Amino acid sequence: MPVFSKRCNSGAISNGNQRNLTMTDNKSRTKESTTTKDSAAVKNSGAKKEHPPSASAIDSDKSTASDNEKKTRQSRSRSRAGRYFIVVMFILLLMLLAALAYWVEKQQQEQVSYNRYQIEQLREEVKPELEQLNIRTKELQQRLTRQEKKQQAVNEAFNNLLKTRRHLRNDWLLAEADYLLRLASHRLLLARDTGSALAAIQTADERLRETMDPGVTPVRTMLAREISQLKAVPEP
Repeated sequence: MPVFSKRCNSGAISNGNQRNLTMTDNKSRTKESTTTKDSAAVKNSGAKKEHPPSASAIDSDKSTASDNEKKTRQSRSRSRAGRYFIVVMFILLLMLLAALAYWVEKQQQEQVSYNRYQIEQLREEVKPELEQLNIRTKELQQRLTRQEKKQQAVNEAFNNLLKTRRHLRNDWLLAEADYLLRLASHRLLLARDTGSALAAIQTADERLRETMDPGVTPVRTMLAREISQLKAVPEP
């Protein structure tokens, strides 16, 4: 019995070990199968990824790329068109400014030419009048020269007349002074009238002074002495 029990125990142990081994193998196989499935799934997914895209996907990608390229081209063409527009406008502005400057200069030249033409026309119109004016000016100058000569002759004649009249007046004054001196001598010698003689001599001296003739200065000096002497004589 003990031996049988031992055998049974050993058989049970061996059966348990076998079951454990079997379970372990099953688990390992399950893990391997799971790992295999996972790797297969991974391979399948990789294979799916490595598969080429479909035609619709390719067409959509191409259309997207072409749209992007069109947009890029359009933006580039717009930027180029904007640049060309700016350049063209700048060139047109320069041309407009050049044309305006040319027009202004041409207008100024035409105005200058017109002014010169007007001046020449005025000169031609005024030329006869200027010639007549010059002729009249020369005639007036000649008349003025003749008039000046006539005036000079008149002045000379007037001066001569003044001189003649002066001589006549001086002659008259000298004659009057001579008469007064004779009267004074007569009053003094015959009538012994010193007062009347003094008045006559003083009047004669005034007439000589009015002549303004330097030649009568010695006579007036003598009369001054006579007047002083008569004033010193006491009245009777």
